[in-house]
Amino acid sequence: ICSFWKHELGLSTVAVIYQQDPYGRAYEEVAKTECQSLGLEIVSSGFSDDDSIREASIRSAVRSLSNSSAKAVLAVTFPPSLDLIVNAALQTGLLSAGTSWVFPDSVTAAELD
Repeated sequence: ICSFWKHELGLSTVAVIYQQDPYGRAYEEVAKTECQSLGLEIVSSGFSDDDSIREASIRSAVRSLSNSSAKAVLAVTFPPSLDLIVNAALQTGLLSAGTSWVFPDSVTAAELD
């Protein structure tokens, strides 16, 4: 994905939003390493998987990424966090025309409706 962002889309700054669990942190680390090896600037923000603070944590993570110049976002998450991320990204403008989003293979089209 990093090569696509760099060579096909011509981007210089990309982002990762991830759930702060072992899977999310590992995915974020690999993405960061690969993208940086191609000269991309990568910004990342994690959110809590604790149900009691998940929504606020996601809003904070999305706001943080919205303040970057990233035009591509890798979202390492699963439902129900996906809905919260998409809604927060729409509100902040992080999800808008001209921004490329990538979701894990566990996300289906029905979950994006």
